[in-house]
Amino acid sequence: MSESAPDEPAVEVLPDDATERASIRTQRLAKLDRLREQGTDPYPYRFDRDRTLGELRDEFGALEAGEETEVAVKVAGRLMLKRDQGRLTFGQLRDRSGEVQLFVSAGVLGKERLAEFNDLDRGDWIGVEGTVMVTKKGELSVKVTAFTLLAKALRPLPDKWKGLSDVDVRFRQRYVDLTVNDDARRVFEVRVAALDALRQVLRARGYLEVETPMLHLQQGGATAGPFVPPSNAPASAPSLRSALRLPPSACSSAVSSGCTRSGGCSATRASTPATTPSSRCSRPTRPTATTTCTWTWWSRWSRTWHRNCAVRPP
Repeated sequence: MSESAPDEPAVEVLPDDATERASIRTQRLAKLDRLREQGTDPYPYRFDRDRTLGELRDEFGALEAGEETEVAVKVAGRLMLKRDQGRLTFGQLRDRSGEVQLFVSAGVLGKERLAEFNDLDRGDWIGVEGTVMVTKKGELSVKVTAFTLLAKALRPLPDKWKGLSDVDVRFRQRYVDLTVNDDARRVFEVRVAALDALRQVLRARGYLEVETPMLHLQQGGATAGPFVPPSNAPASAPSLRSALRLPPSACSSAVSSGCTRSGGCSATRASTPATTPSSRCSRPTRPTATTTCTWTWWSRWSRTWHRNCAVRPP
């Protein structure tokens, strides 16, 4: 009969990925200190680029494979990928408008500067000077003649192959999701375009966009339960707005012109499936005797906006 092993005290062990991230951050902090000891500012004040990476692709996208130019460019962005191949290193630079490959050669930069480039980490912000070329495989590139570290990244980016797969992390750390996920950036671009198109239609129809308070003394939102936050003035007991209609309606009556307001709405409960606890809405209010919108008018306005301002995929 075997004896059971004595109980051992529980030891909290961090997940391997969390331990690895902490180790990488420690290494990058050490690099940061080393750069400052060498007299290099890891966060310089200014770098003047002459074009974006998207403009670079638009201007030189017609070059053929293996073609080189003498056109000097200055671009900046984030180093998203780096492949060291001895005396030659390839990097992937990204800015808001696109990506371009970096062609870094020891014959152009020199061995010491190439070693400094290889010491950069994925996620660092850099400024690059060089000439435009296309590799034999047809990839538009910048042959680097000089580079400058603009901002040292202290926290590692998610794995370049797996990406950011944890849904909870994606929503809690949207900045990381926007960095590595093209679809997330596309959603933000579509959202901005849709709101801008909505404002254009309303301005063309003579509506005024007004700012309204987030805290309301008079509760709105029909049957939606208002959220009452803690307040230093308990006698007033304001609640977060759960509807946008009341203040724009008052403005419409005051200025004798249609008013509109877009913003976030909050509620603690919903009485029907169509009412969500938290949403973003935009509702125009036209000036009438009771400052209300009929269902026929609202439906007609919605169809007009969808017809004229729908955001189409690229």
